[in-house]
Amino acid sequence: MNTPPPSKSIRISRRTWLGTACIATGAATFSARHILHIRNQEAQEALLQMADQAAAERATAEAETRRLMELEMGLRSQIGARARAELEALHEVETEFTSKAHDLVKSEVNKLHDHAVEQVSSIAATLGSFPQVAGSILLLAKDQVTGSDEMSLALEKELQPISIALQGMTETVNAGLTGVGLIIDENSNALASRMLTMIEQVRREHPVELPEFTTALSDAITVIQGKRMEMGVTVLALPLEIGAVASLMGFLKTALGKWVSRAATTAGANAALAVADGPLPVGEIIALLIDAGFLAWMVTDLLSLAKTVPADIEENLRSTLAAHRDSLLTTAEQAAADTLRQASTARLKALQPLMFP
Repeated sequence: MNTPPPSKSIRISRRTWLGTACIATGAATFSARHILHIRNQEAQEALLQMADQAAAERATAEAETRRLMELEMGLRSQIGARARAELEALHEVETEFTSKAHDLVKSEVNKLHDHAVEQVSSIAATLGSFPQVAGSILLLAKDQVTGSDEMSLALEKELQPISIALQGMTETVNAGLTGVGLIIDENSNALASRMLTMIEQVRREHPVELPEFTTALSDAITVIQGKRMEMGVTVLALPLEIGAVASLMGFLKTALGKWVSRAATTAGANAALAVADGPLPVGEIIALLIDAGFLAWMVTDLLSLAKTVPADIEENLRSTLAAHRDSLLTTAEQAAADTLRQASTARLKALQPLMFP
């Protein structure tokens, strides 16, 4: 049986088949490569996106870090500047207040001094009179012989107006220093309160953002509260040193020394001198002087002394008052300056935790 010949439509030569196969294989290869290329591009794009995202996240993190650093630095600078400004302002205000207080104290002290000086002439005339000079010789001689202190007691009575003035000057100065100390203490307490309020507010506003910084602020609060009492000042009162009696006593011992020695030498043989008490009436004084062995010409010497001693006593008292006044004012000014330095040092020490660099 004869096989029919194949149709033309299905006749494919080897050459045609191979060409078609090659084309198909090439197309498949191209398609695979294209797909691979696309996938590579997609992978690269994904990597680039991831890199961009990571870079963006890093940039965001860095920006946030910079923001927090700038925020902390700004707060540190703000708090430190506030603390320094507070200290400088208080120092300036208190320096001015202390200066005005010193001027006021100086004015009051001068009034007391001048009032006492007005009485000096009268006191000197009394103490330098003949009866008083003679009585002073006897009392000084008696003190020398018996070891008593009657001359000082007599002078204290006569010099009471001067002593009151000296005491008043001292008390005025001490009152001024105490006032300065109280103002400084009040200012220190107010300063601590203001700074504590400020840093407490900062601490509450940034507890999460700046945990380490807010912890440092909490530590600063603890330090300031602990140092608060140390910010106070101690004002030492000046002693009520009354030098008028001692000064005048020294002067009288020198001026009347020759007659005191003569009276003291005679006193051992004369009981009247041992019981002498002054000031005495003129007649009794002259009688005691005669009993004590003084010659009549001694009275002439005493009368001559009575002409010069009042001026010397007046000069002595004026000098004592002026020296006491000047010493008080100088000491007060120095004490006030020391008090200000003490307060500044204590405040700076208390606020040191806030003095951020």
